[in-house]
Amino acid sequence: MEGTFENVLKASSITKHTTTTTTTTTTSTTTTTTTTTTTTTTTTTTTTTTTTTTTRLMLCSPS
Repeated sequence: MEGTFENVLKASSITKHTTTTTTTTTTSTTTTTTTTTTTTTTTTTTTTTTTTTTTRLMLCSPS
């Protein structure tokens, strides 16, 4: 079935498919600096979240 407007009107049903993908990345870096009298520790944490949503309409032919 081609995706023409007439075919959309003839379709017995239209099904909506939605797919959601979520990706989370966490990066942690620890740095320690020591001098003769002081020790300094620094921790940096970065979190990135990406969400992608894809929606497709599927035409179903009448029986």
